[in-house]
Amino acid sequence: MSKKLYLKLLGDAQVFLDDKPILFSFAKIHALLYYVLVNKHVSRDEMAGVLWADKTEKGAKKNLRNTIYQANKVLGDDYIVSPNKSVLTLNESLMIESDIDLFLKNPVKHLDLYGGEFLKGFFLKDAEMFDLWVIKTRQYYEQKFVQACYQKIQTDIEYNDTQTVEKNIRRLIEIDEFDERNYQLLMSYYKDKGLNGKVVETYYELSNSLERELGISPSKETREIYEQTLMIVDGNKRKKDNRTLFFGRTKEIEFLEKNVHFFFEQKEYKNILIKGDIGSGKSVLVEQVLHHAKKKGDVLSVQCYQVEKHYPLRCFRIVVEEIFKLLEEKAVVTQFFKEKIYRFFPTLSDYEQDAILNNELSALSQLICELLYKITENQKIILFIKDIQWMDKESFSLLTSLMLRLHSQKILWLFTMRREEQEYIDRFINTMTMHHQLDTLMLLPLNFEETQSFSKKYLPNKVLSNDIVEQLYDETQGNIFFLTEYLNALKVDAKLDYMSLKMQDAIKNRFAYLTTNEREIVYFISFFDRPVSLSFIAKVLEKDVSSVVDSVDSLVKQYILKSDIEQEDIVVIFTHKKLKEFLYQNQSVAKKHLMHGRIARLLEMDIDVQTADISVLSLISYHYQQARQELESLYYRLLCLQNQLKIQNELFPIYSDKVPLKEYPIKISQEDIFLQFQDIKEKIERLKEQYNGHKLYQTLVLKSLYLEGRYFIFCAEYEKGLEAIHQVILKAKMSNDTEYVLEGYRQIIHYYIQLDDAENMQRYIELAINAATQANNHEFIGILLRLKGLYHLMSGDLDTAINLFYQSISTLTITDYLKEKYSLNIAAAYDYLSEVESIKGNYENAVLLLEKSINIAISQQSPSSLVVFYTNMGVILYMMEDYERSKYFLLKAKQLYSNTFSSLWKEVQLNAHIALIALKERDTQTVYRFLKENKTDIKLISNKRDIGFIYYVKAITKHEMDRGLLVDKHLETLLRQPFGYYKEQALKYLSPNRDVSESKLLKMIN
Repeated sequence: MSKKLYLKLLGDAQVFLDDKPILFSFAKIHALLYYVLVNKHVSRDEMAGVLWADKTEKGAKKNLRNTIYQANKVLGDDYIVSPNKSVLTLNESLMIESDIDLFLKNPVKHLDLYGGEFLKGFFLKDAEMFDLWVIKTRQYYEQKFVQACYQKIQTDIEYNDTQTVEKNIRRLIEIDEFDERNYQLLMSYYKDKGLNGKVVETYYELSNSLERELGISPSKETREIYEQTLMIVDGNKRKKDNRTLFFGRTKEIEFLEKNVHFFFEQKEYKNILIKGDIGSGKSVLVEQVLHHAKKKGDVLSVQCYQVEKHYPLRCFRIVVEEIFKLLEEKAVVTQFFKEKIYRFFPTLSDYEQDAILNNELSALSQLICELLYKITENQKIILFIKDIQWMDKESFSLLTSLMLRLHSQKILWLFTMRREEQEYIDRFINTMTMHHQLDTLMLLPLNFEETQSFSKKYLPNKVLSNDIVEQLYDETQGNIFFLTEYLNALKVDAKLDYMSLKMQDAIKNRFAYLTTNEREIVYFISFFDRPVSLSFIAKVLEKDVSSVVDSVDSLVKQYILKSDIEQEDIVVIFTHKKLKEFLYQNQSVAKKHLMHGRIARLLEMDIDVQTADISVLSLISYHYQQARQELESLYYRLLCLQNQLKIQNELFPIYSDKVPLKEYPIKISQEDIFLQFQDIKEKIERLKEQYNGHKLYQTLVLKSLYLEGRYFIFCAEYEKGLEAIHQVILKAKMSNDTEYVLEGYRQIIHYYIQLDDAENMQRYIELAINAATQANNHEFIGILLRLKGLYHLMSGDLDTAINLFYQSISTLTITDYLKEKYSLNIAAAYDYLSEVESIKGNYENAVLLLEKSINIAISQQSPSSLVVFYTNMGVILYMMEDYERSKYFLLKAKQLYSNTFSSLWKEVQLNAHIALIALKERDTQTVYRFLKENKTDIKLISNKRDIGFIYYVKAITKHEMDRGLLVDKHLETLLRQPFGYYKEQALKYLSPNRDVSESKLLKMIN
């Protein structure tokens, strides 16, 4: 059976054979197929002439024969045939389809097949006749598409099936971006749907395109749709926080346009202050609106500069000069009037001049009013003043007077301002707002979705991945100026790891007029990626706290810094990360090293490494790393990792981290921890040659190996863990480091506990006790007494076990200091005493002892310990047949387990008893899930007791099924063996000395 040939000619041309793309060795094979497909029947002479016009007739026909042969050879059959030797056509007996044939049969139905212009991007060298044919055919299909598209849009709107209306109109716009009819159609559609912001967006899209490419404005018909929308907007109530996008500012520009429109239409309007961060698009926003307003009236624009802030009325001198220019054009101003008004304005050399008195300001206000009255006799005027945060006090007083005097239907004031706080500016805003003469429009940074939309519109022909957009948002924090600069970099495929010169110049101006104290503070804060406290700033810079507070207050008012309160201390951070990056980059390498080192040393002076917050340890490591103090950095990184693992991977940690349970962090994945260990090992190896004899280096080697070994043992990666711990013991003995020798022994003991191997456990307990005795380490002996007691518990010598547990408790409670330090080890001893009582059948005593353990663990905020204690409490209550309370503790343990452990420790026993409770409740799904999850080969489970509990659940479940008390077809598929088999296996693996109740129950039932 022949394969199906499919030719896609609309858009990027492709040939498919049984859905697999086919590429021919040269382009003219493609051209031959396309031409024959479209024209159906083509003479050989015509085809040869179209493709090889530069060849002789003989040469052209030879090439044609070869091309036909090559095409059919690649396709595997005679797809191009010649019925009468003079005509070429496609073989009708074979399966051949094309998008153009399907499209022409029903263009409206198959509109989506039009993926772009005919043979888009396809080009033949030296084939002018073929190119002319392509152009003519392209126009034909495009015309067919346009007609069908209009028909589809009209039908969809008529039947309110609007899913593809917007998309199809946009496709028409892509074909002819200067055809206003398509924009009008889209705007009308948006208007009818109530999407007024989209109307504004589309209008400005067209307006900017026409202005940029053709130097013209939209037609009257387009403008009418736009102005009708503004009227609709005025009739609707404004909804808060419902902003659509005109590059993130549709609602804002809509608001401004409506206000300007009302100003010229003799309706109620307001003067507007646009407030926002540097780079938020304030000026661009206003100028976009004023570009169209200039056709209706005069617009005066004035820029305020920071350098002129201390020169009285400097800003208004420029305003007056602009007014005079207008009046001179109208020939209505005299030299006498100029001289009269200019006497009020100082030049830049008049810096020491006293502030103008109030009565003089009043006179000046009157004169400027007269000028403006002359201008507005026959037309309206818009006064636009940029960056009024740089206006001086006198200019604000004059501005207030003018606006109160001139409030009419002929003058509109527009202002832009950065987000800064100054008393006299706030007074002006409050006064004007109170008199209903000013509205403030705040331009907030773009959110993530707006950043994404902005980016796609700015670079419509570039595919931006989610990772790139997230990076853009992280780098720019929604600031339009920074975003535009980075998008310009992406245009030329540059990386996003630098600041452009324009960005640097803009940021530099933010710091140009800071005081020496302010400058020193911001340079210091640039060393931090997180908020830093005022007290710490004062300490490092050796400054009085009150002077730091004053400078920081000024920086907050300038919106360079923002403040917050953390743990009853005021902290500050930059309002934008780029401010921090600029300052940090512009400091010398030597200064960076010195300052980072000083910060690290001061931070470590304030902490206790045993209880320090992980984030602080990480911060110290970072600053030492930046100071190029590699060993110190690595030391704190290991401390950080040690504390992380103590939280989630040590059952009974010493000096618990006091992390509130409700705020307990999500556990770190094994993969992440493995990668951290690998990175640390590589760093230690890299530093070996330089620091091999250094004492701190040797300590780091031991600590790294110890943490790695402890973690791997806990996670049942026994081979790796034991190898690392044996290295710790060997290296520690060589350097006489008894502490690490003892810790190494303790980890091997834990390894044998996990395997339920009492014999080997005892051997290492004796080695550890001997080493601790020689070192006179009574504290460690206290821990080992508990572990030795556990050995005797596992061996069935309960009296000796009890004695050792109480000896351990006594040793670790000699002083309050030891009692606090080893509280969780004491709790563990009570837990084992509880188990002894449970084995003896004294369940009430067992519960009381276990409650002591639980209370200690709660007070110490140790989730890892609570998992063990809650599980054991659930088991004891199950034995007491108090199933409701048993379930409560088991589920609490389960919840903590999921956020705490990365190992199999206690997991099987916990889940087995949850399954047993479920069995009592006839919750067969939970029972099935437990058995299904533990259907693995028992050889893969290292702890014999865990295997025993799996078989125990199987035996109890099978017994219930045999008695007819439980019917479940899924469980039947899992439990195919007889009850006796499961009973035998459970008794084989359960501990005869510890799992007494379970063994006793199994022996009683048949």
